[in-house]
Amino acid sequence: MSVPPAMPPARAPLPDSKYLRPSIPPWTMELHRQFEQACRSGVLANVAKLVDTRPRSPEYLTQGLCAAVFENNTQIVEFLLNKGAAIDRTVPMAAAQVKSLPIFQLLLEHGWDINAPVMGDGTVLTNILDDEQLVKWFLEHGAQLDPAPQSSDLSFRNAFTTTSSACLNMAASTSSIAVFDLLLKHAAMKANSTPLHSAAGSGMDDERIPMMAHLIEVGYDVNATDEQP
Repeated sequence: MSVPPAMPPARAPLPDSKYLRPSIPPWTMELHRQFEQACRSGVLANVAKLVDTRPRSPEYLTQGLCAAVFENNTQIVEFLLNKGAAIDRTVPMAAAQVKSLPIFQLLLEHGWDINAPVMGDGTVLTNILDDEQLVKWFLEHGAQLDPAPQSSDLSFRNAFTTTSSACLNMAASTSSIAVFDLLLKHAAMKANSTPLHSAAGSGMDDERIPMMAHLIEVGYDVNATDEQP
C-alpha cells in the first residue's frame, strides 16, 4: 500500500505590503502617519510637540509640510520651514493645487527657487495659469519665460518644452485672455508656440472661442500647422 506524499508545510502569511520596505520599519511609518495627521489637524501645539521631542530629519518635516500646505495652514507651514523642512518638488506642487499665494510667499522667503523644475523641465508657473493673481505674482517675483532656442531646425517637441511655449499653449487652452496677454507682455516667445491648436483641442467652453478670436487678432495664423518649420 503506497504512502501518500507528505503535505508541504503551510507558508506563513505575507506581511502587509506597506511594511515590506525594510528601510522604513512599521513603527517609523506609524510615527510619520501620526505626524502627517497632526499637521493636517491645524493645531500647532500638537505639531510642535512631535517636532521638538527629538531631532527630526528634513524629510520627516517635509512630509508634514506637504500635509499643512494641502490644508492651507500658513502657521504650521511657517513653523516647519523655520524648523528646517526641505522644500522638495512636492511642496510647491501642493501649493499650486490649493492656489495659495501666502504659502508661495513663505516658500520664497525660505529659499525656494521659483524657477526650479517640478515635473520634467516644467516649472510651477505652468500649473497656476488659471489664476491671474498668482500669475502676476509669479512674474513679479522672477518667474522666467525662457526664450526658445534660436535654431533653424527647432523641432516641435523641443519648442513645446520651453517655458514660453508651454505657458502660452496652456494659457490658450485653460486660462483667460488677460493671462495670455500678461505672458506676452513678459516676453513669452510667440514664434514657437501653437496656442490656436491648444485652444481648439481643449473643448469649447465659453472662453475658448473668444480666446481663438483674440489669438488671430494678435497675429497667430489660423492656417498654420502644429509642426515647427
